[in-house]
Amino acid sequence: MIEQDLDLVVTTWLRAEAPAYAPDRVLGGALTRVATTNQERYLTQRAFGDALGRQRTLRLALAIGLIVLGVVGAALIAGALQQAPPRPTGPPANGLVAFTGNGEAGPDLSGQVRDARNGDRDIYVTSEVGGIRRIVGTDTDHFVQECPTFSPDGASLAYIEVDLTTVTPTLAPVPAGATFGPAPSDRGPVQWAIAVVGIDANGSPTGEPQRIIPRIPAGTIMSCVRWSPDGRMLAYSVDSDGADDDLWVTTLDGRQTNFNPAIGTINIGSGGMGATFDWAPDSRSIAFVDNEHVWLIPIDGGEPRPLVVEGARTVAWSPDATRLGVTTDMFLQIVTPGGGRIFGAESSDPWSQVLWSPDGAWIARVEGNAIRLDSSDGSQSATVPVDLRAVLGDSKAATRPFQLVAWSPDSQRLILSVGRQESEGSALISVSTSGDDAAILVAHTDALRGIGAEDVSWQAVR
Repeated sequence: MIEQDLDLVVTTWLRAEAPAYAPDRVLGGALTRVATTNQERYLTQRAFGDALGRQRTLRLALAIGLIVLGVVGAALIAGALQQAPPRPTGPPANGLVAFTGNGEAGPDLSGQVRDARNGDRDIYVTSEVGGIRRIVGTDTDHFVQECPTFSPDGASLAYIEVDLTTVTPTLAPVPAGATFGPAPSDRGPVQWAIAVVGIDANGSPTGEPQRIIPRIPAGTIMSCVRWSPDGRMLAYSVDSDGADDDLWVTTLDGRQTNFNPAIGTINIGSGGMGATFDWAPDSRSIAFVDNEHVWLIPIDGGEPRPLVVEGARTVAWSPDATRLGVTTDMFLQIVTPGGGRIFGAESSDPWSQVLWSPDGAWIARVEGNAIRLDSSDGSQSATVPVDLRAVLGDSKAATRPFQLVAWSPDSQRLILSVGRQESEGSALISVSTSGDDAAILVAHTDALRGIGAEDVSWQAVR
């Protein structure tokens, strides 16, 4: 009790005209407190002096300020904790390889294909460690599922779906004077759809695919779709056979925009040349080939701008947006977005695509029986020999034609499509850019008849 009342005694004593009565022990303690009072001062007195520091308004303002700082700090910390974690940096890892195959060969492509010109096309996946499995389609669903393409983050797969239940195929041999099928039946026109489905960690679709019905006239054919680099849109073109090729962009919720009116104001026609296109890395414009010319089309409605390259077949932006690659007949040109020519080179692949490595350092093309790698400015080059005889174990393999169809996400490997003849099946082979390592992804099969760059997609995993 005495110890608890010590502060009260000292306070009373200091304010009284005479010391209060208390036992010696209490008075001794009180005198000790009195003797040290010059050290027991408010923080504000030490900071601002006795006269100013003893004012209650100053101490109150300081306390309120400390409370406000505490609340603001807590809010900032809570906001930081609620933010999404930063995306990992560095090159992506190589995930699954998705490709189009004839579903008649079964769920793992081990079955026989009786007639490569008929049968539903389905979507399969494989990996560098082996194993083939079908992930979209069945043997007898009468649907064509093709053109698989992974989203930039590798979490979704988009593909084209064609309903063949309204089509009557023409079986071989084709009667004299008849057109080779499939030919439309009386049950209705061909039905097209763009399907988008999530992909889990094992490469299997998750849930039902979302379907977007493209706005294409009856009797026309649509291209494969391409993801915008930001993963928010898909683009496709429509071959109208004698009319202008249409370029369309759709959002994932199905809002579609036709850019043909913008191109039509420049009066260019298809001229029998199918269209090809590629997104700019910032997802704000598309390079579009029509009538052997290249146009840069802003998707915000701006005026299309021509790129001065004659005889264009295919086009692709470099990943850093500083260059475009354009293929013409057996020739590759690298130009700036302003049309300035950087360098050009011949190519022995008449159906080649422009294949930039994902890191933007190299562009790949076929040169004889080898792969030619050119740096983006043309200052460096390398030749990668491809020993198909050793890879396939076939003495005649060295003379087989091959195409480049895909880069690996880490920019260290390429996929080749190797065929016996132009009209027969193919094999898919993975080759390192150093040329010292090659592996068979899919052995030669008629289920891969005519497979090309738009039929293969390599998943990026981060």
